[in-house]
Amino acid sequence: MLAEPERSESVHARRSAGESTNDPAMTFVVEVEGQKLRVPIECPHRKGRLNHGYFRGNRIVCPLHYSVFDLRTGKCLKGPADDDLVITSVNN
Repeated sequence: MLAEPERSESVHARRSAGESTNDPAMTFVVEVEGQKLRVPIECPHRKGRLNHGYFRGNRIVCPLHYSVFDLRTGKCLKGPADDDLVITSVNN
């Protein structure tokens, strides 16, 4: 069994204003190295809620099956997810 990663305080997440919790395309905003990024809430593998994921520096770990994504690029660094995340910059 995989060990559960620890949460980190280096990334801050919040729900985007005006979005419904029932909207499958919903995103949340994280701040990584001073840059605000919009991240999809659902993991592309089995729809794990990434907004409840574990943050490690510039990476997020899905709480469902522990896929790891780079928050700066969206690239999947470790599966079981095969697809990358679509990460966009938030304009200030």
